[in-house]
Amino acid sequence: MNRPSKVCFILQNTGHIYGAQRATLDLLEGLQAHGAVQPHVILFQELRVDSEVKDFERSLRDLGVAMITPPVAGAYCRKLVKVIRDYTVTHGIEVVHSVGYKADLHAWRASGGGRQFKVASTVHGWFFLPDWKEQVYYHINLWTLKRIAKVIVLSRFYEKALREKGMLVQRIPSGFRGITHPPEDRTYAAGMLTRFTGEKNISMFVRAAKRVVVEQPDARFMIAGDGPDRDAIARQIADAGLAEHIELPGYLPREAFFSHVQVPVLCSNIENLPYTVMEAMDCALPVVATRVGGLPDLIDDGVTGYLVEADDDKALAARLLGLMADKEMCLAFGLAAKKKLERDFCPEVAIAEHVRMYEGLGR
Repeated sequence: MNRPSKVCFILQNTGHIYGAQRATLDLLEGLQAHGAVQPHVILFQELRVDSEVKDFERSLRDLGVAMITPPVAGAYCRKLVKVIRDYTVTHGIEVVHSVGYKADLHAWRASGGGRQFKVASTVHGWFFLPDWKEQVYYHINLWTLKRIAKVIVLSRFYEKALREKGMLVQRIPSGFRGITHPPEDRTYAAGMLTRFTGEKNISMFVRAAKRVVVEQPDARFMIAGDGPDRDAIARQIADAGLAEHIELPGYLPREAFFSHVQVPVLCSNIENLPYTVMEAMDCALPVVATRVGGLPDLIDDGVTGYLVEADDDKALAARLLGLMADKEMCLAFGLAAKKKLERDFCPEVAIAEHVRMYEGLGR
């Protein structure tokens, strides 16, 4: 193409920066540096969930992308559909890239079923929770994704799942840009950097920590983050007699977390391609995680870390004890993980794949 194509990202303002937001920021930064795509952003804010935390919005503004921040009154807002439609006309947008089920639905409706512009969506993961509201949102998103021009997935797990549902899928694993590593102070044997929500299965980590403490009474752990289940996890920790062993510092920047923890852990019931694991790999740390979703794409069991079966706290505790007792193995796993990250999740490759995808849709 002789000129930069214009792509508008549709996103919900989440306040904090979690994995999907970090991946989107890296993608936008990479697209700007590449030069073939001129990104725009519509960052909508639901008034009913407004938050004083503006980390995501500030980071987007720091990138210098063209951005508007329309308020919306609810989960679905006809005004937002009009805002998207008008913005694409005014700015000559060729492709809209939506992230999240609310963004997907609004973008598709604004496109007039794909007649005004093409829509691509990145699926950062569904939680498959039994809650009836989650089930409704899941089915609405499935309905929407089947009608848009391109669905981008990050892992083999979601690629297979969505192809089986008849979607036009393209797998583009996240390209990871390394972080600046702070001085190390590995106070905590293991830790989780996560949202306190049911699909993260934090209680499995607490049960495993109790098993570890029986063998290693001086072991200390950290669970950093926030969310609706925080109080329930705090009660579980207290009831297990682990209040002196497990710290709950709240939300922490990723640099602070990875400077203090020897072995990052994920106990999720479902994951896509979590940035938390990629950040740990970048820090040359071994990860122990459940064998679910896209985690096998990241972790080579017994080479860069360990995979355990979902909800098997006994196996998790055994792997943690093994790594705590063998620092040389920790180092070897961590170095292998960093090499895998650099080889398989190159940011330049991910950006080039996105640019080709946009050019194909914009023709």
